[in-house]
Amino acid sequence: MYLKHLICLVSILFCIGSKLDAQNILVPNYLSFEPELNYSGTIPSPKQFLGYELGEAFTLYAHVVDYFEKIDELSDKIVVKNYGKTYEDRPLMYAIITSSANHQRLEEIRQNNLKLSDPLSTPLVEAQALMKNQPLVVSYSYNIHGNEASSTEAAMQVAYRLIAANDPATQKLLDDVVFVMYPCINPDGRDRYVAWYKSMQRMMPGKEPYDLDHHDPWPNGRTNHYWFDLNRDWVWGVHPESRGHTAVYQQWMPQLHTDYHEMGYNNNYFTVPGTTPRNFLLPDRYEPLADTIGRANANAFNRHQISYYTREDYDFYPSYGSSYPSVMARLGCWWSKAVYLEDELSKQTMARFLLCVSAFLTITSPRLLPYKKGQSAKPFFSNTPMMR
Repeated sequence: MYLKHLICLVSILFCIGSKLDAQNILVPNYLSFEPELNYSGTIPSPKQFLGYELGEAFTLYAHVVDYFEKIDELSDKIVVKNYGKTYEDRPLMYAIITSSANHQRLEEIRQNNLKLSDPLSTPLVEAQALMKNQPLVVSYSYNIHGNEASSTEAAMQVAYRLIAANDPATQKLLDDVVFVMYPCINPDGRDRYVAWYKSMQRMMPGKEPYDLDHHDPWPNGRTNHYWFDLNRDWVWGVHPESRGHTAVYQQWMPQLHTDYHEMGYNNNYFTVPGTTPRNFLLPDRYEPLADTIGRANANAFNRHQISYYTREDYDFYPSYGSSYPSVMARLGCWWSKAVYLEDELSKQTMARFLLCVSAFLTITSPRLLPYKKGQSAKPFFSNTPMMR
């Protein structure tokens, strides 16, 4: 009898150990949140504030708001503002991140950027004078589909990375760029998904495609309170979430906007440019600029040994977050990553979204700025697809 019990116990421990070993193999810890950088001790990291490493658990939206308000309180490089409320009364917030010096003249920068976006009203001589002392404006929108929830987690780390890192490259980036961040476009859908996921998750991550925790039931969290896909509402503005963030967008008219998404577990990572043919109403410079951004991402992916693809997916529809800016002679980008079955909440999932910062470091100067300043720039577009 004792021998039977011992055999059963050994078998159970072996199974548990095998699962733990398999988990460790399936989730290699080869991406990090750049621990080699020197970070300000006065700004809490997401881990210090939330009590867990990003990727270990999904964060309720209220706690995301709390984190952004806390770093706003402690840093002169970030300002957090509201642009409305959802149907379920959650605040809709955005953050502006740039250098302290730029914050001192933020309204001047905004007004100048609006002038530069309207060549019919701004003479060329005036525009050239403005650009001598004008940073780029870049905006990021996260989690417009509520059950594509990892990007809001990444938004907290991106904000921390930009305001707390003390390295010269980050300081120059903040001097050269004003970042307008929307950490969560769809809080109602996100919290609906996060609440469901927390109720379904297990001690061991499910690695099979048909495991319950990979299939949030209808109406799931993709849509807002009224089950409307907000990534079809940028132009129409039917819902308060869309009317709010597009109003902020129009106040700034950033040169570059990126919209973050997730795909199925058997995909990898998508980066611009999207599929052809292009809409003929797009500006001529859309193609080389999208190619420039895509190649910067490709360099970052290659450096971190992450598989990706480009030019094979995602069409043009004016009410997408990646298309809405492009019809206004800005550059809209769609970035999407796979949700890995064995890694749905992992630190690696968050880190993949953070590559935009390191990629942007490589293109702000000298590649993107010459385009903005009207100078001739080397064409980066090629009909040959980028290597995957």
